[in-house]
Amino acid sequence: MRLSEALDEYGSAYHPLPGQMSSLLTDAILSQVKEKGLKQKDAARMIGISSTMFSDLIHGRRSLSFEVARNIHKVLGIPAEVVLA
Repeated sequence: MRLSEALDEYGSAYHPLPGQMSSLLTDAILSQVKEKGLKQKDAARMIGISSTMFSDLIHGRRSLSFEVARNIHKVLGIPAEVVLA
């Protein structure tokens, strides 16, 4: 991996653009969905959002609301410090 790629990866993980979730959170969400044996549409329903919104969040097309952040923490068991990072 080149230095520029490493810096881009670090930036997206720890300092995402405003309105985008960090890659740490998206990775944690996808990991928990897989670990729990859920489909994305089932995880979305459990969190209280549509499957389209779930996809938009994961791909950085939608920002995270407080309510959705709280539900991600409660339902998927992702630590609050990761959700709020």
